[in-house]
Amino acid sequence: MGRPNAFATGQPATAPAPRALVIVGAGGHGRETLDIIEAINAATAIPATHPTHPGLIHFVGFFDDGVPDALLLARRNVETVGTVADLAERDEEFVIAVGDPATRRVIAATLARPAASALVHPESTLGSDIELGDGVLIAARAALTTNVRLGAHTHCNPGVVVSHDCRVGDFVSLSPGVILNGNVSIGDDVLVGAGAVLLPGVTVGDRATIGAGAVVVDDVDPDTTVVGNPARLLPRR
Repeated sequence: MGRPNAFATGQPATAPAPRALVIVGAGGHGRETLDIIEAINAATAIPATHPTHPGLIHFVGFFDDGVPDALLLARRNVETVGTVADLAERDEEFVIAVGDPATRRVIAATLARPAASALVHPESTLGSDIELGDGVLIAARAALTTNVRLGAHTHCNPGVVVSHDCRVGDFVSLSPGVILNGNVSIGDDVLVGAGAVLLPGVTVGDRATIGAGAVVVDDVDPDTTVVGNPARLLPRR
C-alpha cells in the first residue's frame, strides 16, 4: 500500500523541507539570481502544508572570492558566507551567477560536482520539449518556444527569446534582449551581447563573442568576435 494521504486521514500534512541553495557570485548578477529564487518561492500557490507541495528554496548566502558591495547586500538582508574554496568543502546545492563564461567554467571545475537543477523565473515562458542543464538560470520575461536545449550553466537574462529547434551549449551567456531565431546552434563558453539577433540556422563556434546589438547572418567561427549589422569579424589587436 502507498503512504496514506494526510488529508484523507485527518492527520496534519508536512511540507517537504526547503532546498538549501547558495549563489556563487555576489555582484549584480548574483542579486538578480536571488530575485529568481524569491520569485519562485513567492509563486508557490499550493499551501505549504499540502503533501504535494514542491518545497521552497532556502537561500543560505553568497560565496564570492572578491569583495562585494556590503551595503547592497545588507539592503537585501543577505551576506557573503565564504569563498569558492570554502564552498568546495560544503555540500549545499549551488548555482554560479557570474556573467563571464570562462570564469563560470573555472568555478564549476573547482567545485567539481553538479550544480543545482535549473532555476526558472515564474514570469518566463517555456514551451514544449525543453531540456535545461544543471545550473541553468532563466530570468523574468525570457521565452523558450519548442524543442530547445540549453547546456549546463547557461544563463538566459531578462527578455531573451530562444525560438524553435535551437541548441545552446554549456557556459553560454545570453545577455538581456538576445533573440535566437529558429535552428540556431551555439557552442560552449559563448558570450552573446545585449540585444543581439541571430538569424535562422546560424552556427556559433565555441568561445566566440557576439557584440551587443549585432545582427548575425552568417556562421561565427570559434574564438572570434563579431560586431555590427550585419555582424562582421572584429580584427584582433
